Amino acid sequence: MLIRRLKARTPSATAQRAAFVDGHRLTFDKKSTDGSGKCDIEVTGDSADRVYGVLFQFLPPKLMPSTKPKAFAVAIGKATCRL
Repeated sequence: MLIRRLKARTPSATAQRAAFVDGHRLTFDKKSTDGSGKCDIEVTGDSADRVYGVLFQFLPPKLMPSTKPKAFAVAIGKATCRL
């Protein structure tokens, strides 16, 4: 997600550090209705696969001053990773 788009949805978002997750790969298999790119991180279980990204910290959806906190939570999803 573009940082400016993330900040528009969650003004409290602040980058914490670069990170990666092993055993996953980046896929572009989601359909777009607005012309933007859609991707997902898919579990492969192969230790040779790795996806890089940035960890962000932001307020929980219920505390966000947004009119659509539920939509944000669905769009971003939730996963537990070891850091």
